[in-house]
Amino acid sequence: MTTFETSMPTVVLALSNLIATNPEVVSDLIKAAGQSARGRVAGVARWLGGLERY
Repeated sequence: MTTFETSMPTVVLALSNLIATNPEVVSDLIKAAGQSARGRVAGVARWLGGLERY
């Protein structure tokens, strides 16, 4: 097993502890992930729009 595989349970445990103690942190993380995903989609749309002009 790699170091990543052996450390994974520790990461999952830490995340579940964080969720249990700070539910608002999780909602902030979800919001941040959604915003970055929207930004990427908008960036790709702009890039594709730019290609059509050439």
